[in-house]
Amino acid sequence: FQKERYGDKATGILERTMESAGKYAQACKAVAKELELPVLDLYTAMVDSVDDIGIYFYDGLHFNKTGHEFVLDHLVQAIATNFPSLQVIPDPLTGQPNNSASKCEGIPSSGPYHDHIDSTK
Repeated sequence: FQKERYGDKATGILERTMESAGKYAQACKAVAKELELPVLDLYTAMVDSVDDIGIYFYDGLHFNKTGHEFVLDHLVQAIATNFPSLQVIPDPLTGQPNNSASKCEGIPSSGPYHDHIDSTK
């Protein structure tokens, strides 16, 4: 792939390795600590969760369905822990977090409900 994409500039050396991903994750955590900000360390969470993190990717780089679900679960938990006012409370009837009966106290509604819009205008 490198040769196709970069031609003569391709190094032939793998750049996306577990080792480099781990170093990047450590650097991100260090910056977050220095700035006193929360961090979601998906690298460590994934490595600690299974023997082969390949189950989270369809090509070694891009998340598959399992990977997306893993990220969603951890992101929702991180928001609830670190930014509780931004946590979305699902619709009590459907359990869905993405419809008009779901709530988020930290983000005010910025528009009318869909059934209050006159689409003929």
